[in-house]
Amino acid sequence: LGWELCCAAGLLIFHLGFALLEWDQRRYLSLALWAHSVGYGGVLALAPAALRTYFPSKDLGLVYGLLYQCLAVSFTLFNRS
Repeated sequence: LGWELCCAAGLLIFHLGFALLEWDQRRYLSLALWAHSVGYGGVLALAPAALRTYFPSKDLGLVYGLLYQCLAVSFTLFNRS
């Protein structure tokens, strides 16, 4: 299987978790958490292979740095309690 298909399957499982929470949060909470964990973990595990496919190896450090900076900014902006 190609990494594109596996990434699409991971995203599908991740979004299935959201659908389960829309149907009934009390009934499907543990299954939705499992779906989110598996789906997000699957996509995150395939990210290095996807980046290596599209970027030359000399630019991977820059690409990873930019992605982690975007992640830090989004956590800072959206994680206010």
